Amino acid sequence: MKTVLITGATDGIGKQTAINIAKKGHHIIFVGRSEQKCKTTQTEIIKSTSNKNIDYFSYDLSLISENKLLSIDIQKNYPKLDILINNVGALFLKREITNEGLEKTFALNHLGPFCLTLELLDLLNKSKNGRIINVSSAAHYNIIEERIKKENNRSFIEKKMFRAKFNINDLQCNQNYKGGHQYSRTKLMNVLFTYKLANSYLKDTQLSVNCLHPGFVASKFGHNNTGIFRNILKFAQKVKAISLKDGSKSTTFLALSKKVQNISGKYFDEDCSLKKSSDLSYNKDLQDSLWEKSSKLKDSLIPENFTS
Repeated sequence: MKTVLITGATDGIGKQTAINIAKKGHHIIFVGRSEQKCKTTQTEIIKSTSNKNIDYFSYDLSLISENKLLSIDIQKNYPKLDILINNVGALFLKREITNEGLEKTFALNHLGPFCLTLELLDLLNKSKNGRIINVSSAAHYNIIEERIKKENNRSFIEKKMFRAKFNINDLQCNQNYKGGHQYSRTKLMNVLFTYKLANSYLKDTQLSVNCLHPGFVASKFGHNNTGIFRNILKFAQKVKAISLKDGSKSTTFLALSKKVQNISGKYFDEDCSLKKSSDLSYNKDLQDSLWEKSSKLKDSLIPENFTS
């Protein structure tokens, strides 16, 4: 029996993934923001799978300090962790700032998972062939600035053509915020983080990390927004989206399949096939810069003596 931690699992593909894995008899630990919703979800998963090994923690994962607290709880209560699924994510049409002063899309979709993953690496390393799965999106292809050049010892991005800019010096989009663009940027960050983690930090370990596109899924994704965008999205999800069952396939596959046991640092499509991610995602200078900036932000928000 494997111990599996899934974030953002009270709705959508996170919840369906938890159900899929619980049906195989594994121990599920899921995370949600609402205590009441977590209790309801726990009851539903146990009832639908007959698996009583379902635990939960209630944390707001847009706050970096709460990612740290979650990691402390996990390490305190479980001797090992076999699989970490960073599923939590959202799109915010209007720019929102968290209580820690961070742009919310960036904090929830990238910096939180970055922090949680690093804090749990030691526990994951206690597992034989532990796995980390980052739920990204095909939206990352929207960010198509392609090259970084060096000039006067400063990095700048040479733009070819783009749907949305990626400015490594403005990760929180302080200027010209557009919710869809920022969501796409954070999904690119998921891929950049996956590749850097795999190639620089997990190379000589038994741990693997991969990322994926789950597909356009009929879920409550984006319903936190209001107005015409929400109405259009709900209609599109009704007529074009795939089911939750299909949308959870690639995540479940990466978590449990023996076929990917020795694969790390790759991007998978909704049909569970290996796929080439965007050209920009392979840029090692960007991977390095994102890691460095994320680490500095993490350290500024979570001092070494942090306990509560």
